[in-house]
Amino acid sequence: MARKSKEFRQLFYPDSVQQRNISVTPSQRKKELAAFKSFKQEIENTAEGTNAVFVETPKNLAKMSEVLMEYIEPFLEGTETYEECSNLLEIAIMSWNMALVSEEERQEELKELFSDNASDPEEIEAEKLIQKLMNKFIKRKLKFFAEEKRFITDFKLTENSGRFHISVASSFKM
Repeated sequence: MARKSKEFRQLFYPDSVQQRNISVTPSQRKKELAAFKSFKQEIENTAEGTNAVFVETPKNLAKMSEVLMEYIEPFLEGTETYEECSNLLEIAIMSWNMALVSEEERQEELKELFSDNASDPEEIEAEKLIQKLMNKFIKRKLKFFAEEKRFITDFKLTENSGRFHISVASSFKM
């Protein structure tokens, strides 16, 4: 399969850490801001978000969406569709959050997550691949993003004119 990761990154998040030299048109930025406002309202309207204080990223911190894009960048190759992106993000975020807990808790959560005892050979193989991918993500988080202590609470992936945008809600681990 042809290498698609650079082109995909450009479609996914053109003003990410790796792609700052690519301009975003005012209409694209307006649509991204609208998607962010919609995401914020969705969070505020949930039971968990009712009493939450929504604070935008302080100037001294990187945007969590940019951190997340840098985190998943090595795994983007071959990811082309909205569904593939969404699935990759879900696995990456679950792994990120697991990396924030103690080794003991992490192993317990992984054991619980993969103790379903799937009987279908295809399901068993899929679980093995997901577990392997999660372990790679956890190692990447611990090695390259160890200083980042924000827990990812939610995300929203939107697609507009063939471009993907991600909004991320996070909180500091307590």
